[in-house]
Amino acid sequence: MRKEKSKVRLEEITDIISGHLFKNRISTDDEGNVSVIQLRDVTDEGNILYNQLSRVKLGKIGEDRFIKKNDIIFKAKSNKRIAALVGRDVEGLVATGHYFIIRELSPEVKPEYLVWFLNNSLVQKYFDSHARGTRIPIINKEILGNVEIIIPDIKTQEKIVAVNELYVKEKILIEQISEKRKLLVDTILNSAIIK
Repeated sequence: MRKEKSKVRLEEITDIISGHLFKNRISTDDEGNVSVIQLRDVTDEGNILYNQLSRVKLGKIGEDRFIKKNDIIFKAKSNKRIAALVGRDVEGLVATGHYFIIRELSPEVKPEYLVWFLNNSLVQKYFDSHARGTRIPIINKEILGNVEIIIPDIKTQEKIVAVNELYVKEKILIEQISEKRKLLVDTILNSAIIK
């Protein structure tokens, strides 16, 4: 017998918090007290590039703005609306106002599954049809909160996450192979005209 899948709005199972709004341009400072996730720091596959995060000096900000392990960040002010899981503890980590922070998930939902779900083409179509703005389409908190999340049982969520992780690894490997092949072909063709 098939288990029932539940369907709930995102705002019913999470807290959604805005990223930190910087009043001025971000000025990096190696001695800064905070690491900042900017738009460029999350890949199209939803990976956070921790090694390239900028450090900045910030005064007092709300404790809820600091990102913790297992929080999900979501690019809301971007042409590419990508969700990413924060997979490690980074002291003093914030995201810019381009992001929403999604946290305090229901125990029925694995964070990795929710990231996959938000990045899924069906949900992306929902974002496409509800985005506001012309130059850069924006997903506001209400639009994000109203996303209907389909929640299968935990085992099904784990299987979906495992298959998706394999797909992402394969995609990265194919891109690396393609780059190496181009380099090889360029080297062979260049040697033919240099001789």
